[in-house]
This record gives sequence, C-alpha cells and structure tokens, in this order.
Amino acid sequence: MNFIKMSYSLFECLHSYSISSPKQLRYLAKRSYKGDLNLIVKKIKKQLRDEFSYDIFKSLILFHYLCRNGSPQIFNEVEQISYYNKNAPTKVFQPDNSKFSYWAESYSTVLQQSLTFHRKYQIFTGRYKIPRGETLPENFQNVDIIAQMETELFTMFKAYTDYIGAFFEKQTNNKILQQSIELAVQEVMDLYSTLNDIANYKAMLLQRRIDTSNLHFCKQEIEHIKKTLETPLLSIPKIKDIPPINHIKLGTSESKIFMMSYPLPLSLQNEVTSPLPTKHKKHHGSHKEKRPRSKGTPLINLDCAILLD
Repeated sequence: MNFIKMSYSLFECLHSYSISSPKQLRYLAKRSYKGDLNLIVKKIKKQLRDEFSYDIFKSLILFHYLCRNGSPQIFNEVEQISYYNKNAPTKVFQPDNSKFSYWAESYSTVLQQSLTFHRKYQIFTGRYKIPRGETLPENFQNVDIIAQMETELFTMFKAYTDYIGAFFEKQTNNKILQQSIELAVQEVMDLYSTLNDIANYKAMLLQRRIDTSNLHFCKQEIEHIKKTLETPLLSIPKIKDIPPINHIKLGTSESKIFMMSYPLPLSLQNEVTSPLPTKHKKHHGSHKEKRPRSKGTPLINLDCAILLD
C-alpha cells in the first residue's frame, strides 16, 4: 500500500470541501479489494461520529460508492450506517433542509435499508445482481422468500426516489448533494432491473402471468427523474434510456441464461415444458394426415413465464 496516496485519497473523500473526485473514489474501491477495506471502513465509522455533518455526509458518499463498486465484504464490515443529529430540535413543524445534517439523516436512512438488504441476501452484489457463475441459494427458491424480497426491493426503490425527489424540490445546485443523487439514480436503475428479474421469477414459481404493477410504477418514477435531470443547472449524468419491462419466455436463450442465476426448485423443474415447435405450412400435394393434439399436451402461453393450467 502506498501510505501517502491512501492518506491523500481518504482526506479528499472524507474531509476536503470539494466533491470527491472519481479518480480518488476509484482508487479506494480498488484498494478495498487488496486488503485495505478494513482501514477505509474504520475511517468511515470514525467520521460518522464526527460533530460536523458535512464530513459525515462525505463519509456516506464514500460508503455508498464502495458498496456499489468496491469489495462486497463491506457489507460484513459495517452493521450500522444510520446517522441521527442529536442536536436537532425535537419539536419542529418543518425540518430544516438547508442544513447538511438534514440530508445526512435522509441519505443514511436509505443507505441503511440497502445495507440491511445486502446483509440479509448476501448472494447479491452491491448492484443487486447475482454474480456470474453463481445461483440463487436453494433456501431462497420459494414464493414466500421471493415475495418478501420483492417487497423489500420495491420499498428501497421508493425510498431512493423519495430522496431524489426531495433534492429536486429543494432546487439547489450543491455539488456535494448532487454527487449523492448521482449514486441514488444509479441505485434506482439497478433496483428497477432486479425487480424485473424477481417479478419474472415469482411468476415462474407461482405458475402465473408476471405481475407488472410495481414495474410500471417504477418506470413512471424513472421517467419523471429522467425529465427532471434535463435541468441545465444540474451536473448529474442524464438517463439515456429506460429499459422496457421484460417478459421472459420459456424455451428461449434468454430464459436459459436467466435460469442459470434463478433456477427453479426441483419440484417445479419437471412441470416446465418448452414451447411447442412452430407449425410448418402444409405443402400442396402432401397426403400426410394432420395429427390431432393429445388432450394431455399442456397449452403454452408465450406471453407468460410459465404454463397455464
């Protein structure tokens, strides 16, 4: 470890009055994979006890960045990330959103939800994806767990969009706040993608059509964020494209790839049948009789993730 470079990067990301540069954030994320995560986490934890809310807010940004880009071991190193301003007045009609303490509390609340999720479901990366080559654990392959997981993901999605919405209402171009919003927008996009995966998987487990109600809500929220980010005063990267809601069809190459990460439990694998082959047009002059479909052959709805009864 280059002690001088590490010290400089930590100072810029935790104490300087400028925004944390992408270069220094990337360096610390890289070092988190090379044995320095414990040192970085100690610095973050220490700063969370600081009396200056500005420094606390910067430590939350670093933590969030590492969750998304650094070693996933950070979810085991940190149990609590919530911040509460002990000096704030207890009886107020309207919180003072002109102070960093307000934003630090709000930001830490949504980060705590993410931290709790990742500590509970450790199969997911900081971007809510199952790593390539790994599969959803067998004890998660049931409807109750997946439904609960979907609820938690959707709750997090709404928490992040509420945080982003509060920033838009504030109508400020504060660069430090914008850096947290940039990470929050990335979080929202990843949550939307994973909610789509979970909705497809739940449909397979239930043997029903995919329920897209939550996904349509998410897409509308993202469309609103996308439109608002067009404001010239903001330096937050714009959302280029919003992925469409994806219905995974059985028997396709997409479904085979999907089931490598989200396999069906053994009790359902034998019930799932590939789509029937496409019928070819009957050639003129052919005397072959058309074979009737057996009554026992299951009907396949290609717009549905599973077989219909």
